[in-house]
Order: sequence, then C-alpha cells, then structure tokens
Amino acid sequence: HPDNVPCLNVAGIDCCVLANNHVLDWGYQGLFETLDVLHQNNIAVAGAGRDLEEAQTPAVLNVGVNNRVLVFAFGLPSSGIPREWAAKRDRAGINLLADFVRFLAPSVRGNMASAAVRDTVERGERLFEEIGCTSCHVPSMRAGPSDVAALDRKTVSLYSDMLLHDLGPELGDVCGLNASPSEYRTALLLGLRFRTDYMHDDRAPSLRRAVLVHEGEATRTRDTFERLTVEEQGFLLRFLSIL
Repeated sequence: HPDNVPCLNVAGIDCCVLANNHVLDWGYQGLFETLDVLHQNNIAVAGAGRDLEEAQTPAVLNVGVNNRVLVFAFGLPSSGIPREWAAKRDRAGINLLADFVRFLAPSVRGNMASAAVRDTVERGERLFEEIGCTSCHVPSMRAGPSDVAALDRKTVSLYSDMLLHDLGPELGDVCGLNASPSEYRTALLLGLRFRTDYMHDDRAPSLRRAVLVHEGEATRTRDTFERLTVEEQGFLLRFLSIL
C-alpha cells in the first residue's frame, strides 16, 4: 500500500524485486500504482514492468563513486506465478523465465559406480515404495501430446503427483495459489541431490529431518519410516540422495 512506503524509506530499501506470485493480485492497475509509487520514492524496480522490455530491464544501483550493481529478476511458474502474468511486448507483467526452464533437460541420477552402491540404492528404492512414499511422490509421469517433439509424450522421473496435499498445521505457512496454509503441491524429488536444505522453507537440514517433519496426509508414511531399522532408513535415505 502506498501509505507504507515511508517504512521502506526508513529501512533504507533502494531496490524492490517484483517478479513474484502476488504482484498482480490487484490487477494491472495495482501493478501500475506500485511501479509509480516506487519510482516516485527513488526505489529501483526489477522483474516487472509495463511491457516486456521494462520487465526485463535490470535495476541499476550506484555503489560508491565509480561502481554500480545490476539487479536482474525473474519469476518461475513453479513458484506459483500464472503463465498469463508474463509480460509481453504490448502487455504489462512479470519477467517470467518460462521457456528456458521448460526446455531444460531433466537431471539424471547421481553416480552409482560400485555394485555396493547400486545394491544399497535399489534396496532403498524398494523401501521408498513399500512404506507408501510413492503415493504422493509418484516416480514418473508422462507428458501429454505436444507439437514440440522434445516435449511430446515424454516420460520424466519427477517423483511427484503434482497435486495439493495437507501436510498438517505445523507446516502451515503463507497460502499458495488456490491452497490453504497447510496444503502444498508435492515437491519434485528430481534433482534432490543438489539441495543442502529441504522442505519449502528450508527448515530441514537433512533428508532424515525432512521426512520426519511430514504430517497430515503423510503421517502414516512418516510413522512407518520411523519404525524401520536404522539400516533400512539408511538405505532409503541413500536412495533419495542420488535423485
């Protein structure tokens, strides 16, 4: 709200990234007002604009006498930004990084060079299915028909059903698109090995902790995991670590 801008000034905020999933909650007039108020208060903007060129233009921040910092901002559909919010040459909106991400090749499993590692991973994968993890983290999904050959009916190991599930009040947070505070779309486990913290807010510092904070619809599976032996839990976690 424009009346809150003095708070930004007092805090010394000199740049505002608008590539997010709420910037058009109040429609295009709300975006235009936001842009105007920020510019009037000398707060640089990145990630959204009145057209594609403005949305793609980085904010320029002067640092000292002869230096400057460029702030580039992009939004992703996976963060809840509707594709129709993307800025066009003749339409206001967000600098949406959609096509680039759309055509990225899916990551493959990590190194399983030794027979011992392969055996451990295979045992963990079986446990992952047996205790019920695959009821939400579906191992693979097939894309629908597409005019683009690279996307046409391809099978991808997402480890997600792409659906909303209630994970309990302890994980309740900011409401996502068309979701209650405790509802989350099943996270993709594809590329999990590249992460160092887990869950939507990085609250879990380990894979084991990430499993244990599951509640709500996932309570039974979590409890089954806890009843596994230490060795069996290790197999399952090792499997997750190569995705």
